[in-house]
Amino acid sequence: MQEVLDYFDSVVYNHLPAHLIYVPEMRLINRADIFGIVRPHEVIQNLTLDSWTATARAKATLMKHLNYAIFSHRWLREGEPTFADMQTPAAKTGPGFEKLARFCEKAKEYDCVFAWSDTCCIDKSSSAELDEAIRSMFKWYRDAFVCIVHLATSSSFDDLSNDPWFTRGWTLQELLAPEQIKFFGKNWISLTTKINDKDPCQGTQTSIMRVVSRVTDIPFGQLMNFQPRTHQIAMKMSWAAMRRTTRIEDTAYSLMGIFGVSLTIAYGEGERAFVRLLQAIVEGSRQGTWEVLAWLGERNPYCHSLPKSPVSYRPLATLRRTWNPGHPSQGDIPWDFTCGDPSLQISPRGVEAKVLLVKCASTLDKSNLHHVLSPINLAGEQDDSYDETVAIQSDSNRLTLVDEFALGVLDYWNNGMDEGLLKANQEYICLFLGEGPTSTALFKVRTDNIITLKVRRNVRSKLTKVWLV
Repeated sequence: MQEVLDYFDSVVYNHLPAHLIYVPEMRLINRADIFGIVRPHEVIQNLTLDSWTATARAKATLMKHLNYAIFSHRWLREGEPTFADMQTPAAKTGPGFEKLARFCEKAKEYDCVFAWSDTCCIDKSSSAELDEAIRSMFKWYRDAFVCIVHLATSSSFDDLSNDPWFTRGWTLQELLAPEQIKFFGKNWISLTTKINDKDPCQGTQTSIMRVVSRVTDIPFGQLMNFQPRTHQIAMKMSWAAMRRTTRIEDTAYSLMGIFGVSLTIAYGEGERAFVRLLQAIVEGSRQGTWEVLAWLGERNPYCHSLPKSPVSYRPLATLRRTWNPGHPSQGDIPWDFTCGDPSLQISPRGVEAKVLLVKCASTLDKSNLHHVLSPINLAGEQDDSYDETVAIQSDSNRLTLVDEFALGVLDYWNNGMDEGLLKANQEYICLFLGEGPTSTALFKVRTDNIITLKVRRNVRSKLTKVWLV
């Protein structure tokens, strides 16, 4: 019996939120209160625990008593119940509390004794509890018995594209994490007849998740069975590109769970949080890290070789949906080759990366003010391993500081021997690199388009380490 009770203790203190709503009384409780409500000794006292299977069943029985519903919604401009309000009976009035009460009614329908809402279940006066909540948010939504979503402005599927819930940063993980989710619309009318709107048996073109997929540009398979990992950086960033958060730092913090990384919470750090997020993603992955450098838009003030926000990765994600950038089937590539530089590093000094360098001659196309690069070999002659020219859209003022030009291929194939492989008849993503008159170091020149280079025949070339600051 003790093994089962120890397991119950571990779940309560390590896997449940620090505070929950006890639904029958609409009362805020802490983890210690759960023991008096569930009474685990009484639940299992009549069970026979004479085998490991019986012990496993006993654990499962106890876990059913810990099922909780979790709330996902768009906050009101004012009037949401706070942690302090839940301690004061007189404060339990107004539209925010009415919304919370309706959520708890829905939780009851799913036989959940406990519920959690981000408005009132976090003691924000405790920095430790706030830090834990932000870091654990994805896991809490994943572990919830059901996620109740309130789309306050939607009465039908046709309204989803205009519902503000789809524009908020935190609701992205609240959409992806839950295994069981239920959508309610205006006046708390169910938008479907399903108990679980992620039910895999409802995978028809008319299901609500198909509509959500079209609204969010998130593939249907990802919505139904999302797994947090550090790969497919540009695609996941594109999902967050058009979403907004009230605090700048939450742009990064709300994506931690989606990439399966953890950051210390430091409100006040501004866009530095996004640099730290990218650093954590790179440190946690050996594949596809090159994507962090393939961006357009505003530079991050804390690291100019990285962007300010997820919106800068949208062009690459859009490009990849319509064009396969340079990657033949894995069967055409030796098994021990990986794509890009697995040792790419982000530090306070900048970004260190290995690229496959292609030297170029440069001319200005005065008809449309595009810069035109022509790949050249060591002798300064045109290199016919590549297409003859590459068009660069860039402000001419940025180019006045550049004496020498090169393209740095990012998504080459690499066997860890400081040599890169480019396959014939494929296109590759490149950085536009320049060398100034007073320095021999290469730096990234900001462009207005994602640069691609077409390869005519197989190329093997030594990799070049560059510092991007």
